[in-house]
Amino acid sequence: MSSSSSAKSNGTIHRTKRLFLGMRRSGKTLILQVLFDDLPVKQTFYLEPTMRVAKHFIDTIIPFEIWDCPGNITVDTLGASLIDFSTIDLYQHPVSKLIELIVAACQVNPDINFEVFVHKAERLQEDDKIENFCQIHEHVMDRLVDESPEFEQFPLNFHLTSIYDHSL
Repeated sequence: MSSSSSAKSNGTIHRTKRLFLGMRRSGKTLILQVLFDDLPVKQTFYLEPTMRVAKHFIDTIIPFEIWDCPGNITVDTLGASLIDFSTIDLYQHPVSKLIELIVAACQVNPDINFEVFVHKAERLQEDDKIENFCQIHEHVMDRLVDESPEFEQFPLNFHLTSIYDHSL
């Protein structure tokens, strides 16, 4: 997680903001609940889809704020500027939406970090997981370079994740 633990002059804690984006039922809320609320994995089947942006305040050594967004959110309907976020975490977002978001975010905040989670990996056989993951990574990077050559060395981090193992 990105960090910043300094307090503001009025005594409130400065929290690093992270934006969780992805398709409906891609596992954004599930990840938050398992990692930070100790929700047992077996109970994740009963989570309702996120209908509006939900802000989660996490108080660890590094205080941060996570915005859990519904699958239909766009940059225009977010209700905040992307410059306010230090990191955008993306979960199985369709490639065209992902490219659109990266380009828009880099225009307002060139120092923003992107973490792309290819989640629910347990659904595939081991060989298929790796092949699928590599294809997604390659396709996204190719599309970014098509947008602009400046994205050729863009630091986009991809992660293959599941709630059933240590990958989260």
